[in-house]
Amino acid sequence: MTYHEKKERETIMEMRYQYQEHSERDFLPIPFSAYRLTTFSNQQHIPLHWHRELELTYIETPGWIEIEGECFPHQAGDIICVNKGLLHHSYTEEKKEAYLLVFDLDLLSSPFTQNNDSLFPNQLIEGKLLFPEIVSPAQRGYGEIKDLLLRGVSLWEKHPSGWEVSMQSILLELVYCFYVNGLLRSHVERLDTPKTE
Repeated sequence: MTYHEKKERETIMEMRYQYQEHSERDFLPIPFSAYRLTTFSNQQHIPLHWHRELELTYIETPGWIEIEGECFPHQAGDIICVNKGLLHHSYTEEKKEAYLLVFDLDLLSSPFTQNNDSLFPNQLIEGKLLFPEIVSPAQRGYGEIKDLLLRGVSLWEKHPSGWEVSMQSILLELVYCFYVNGLLRSHVERLDTPKTE
């Protein structure tokens, strides 16, 4: 890489950091959040941002999400996955109704998986495996993924005693469901595209 290419890449990275989302997760002991999102009819657009965590969304309204410059239309009932560190923004055709789980993939780590890079949880944490952008109702595993995602949001809202153990179980089941249904894909290294810039 030439000096000019290196400086150009550094400039792009500096610009990218301007769009990093800062939220209550930055101050929580556990990098995790779940919520039910309802916007007003004049708030259909979620502005451009990125975060360190994986974002899984069950959405009840049609629209589109743009991830790293590529547009993905979605229908009501789809599950949207935004892998960690990716620039994204979205638009819905009416007021947005959605349920989100946003969590750091490091939460998947356990003594069972330590020191073995070939295991799929470690490949997810390292970014070698990625979630699909959209999971539609016609796809294998959709029903179970949707149920687990909604259970996670409900558990977070109710916060019963011992919720942390149950939540960790839900997250592990959720990720396993993506894995056993063949929904995860290998990461392909790519340079920043003109669209992203």
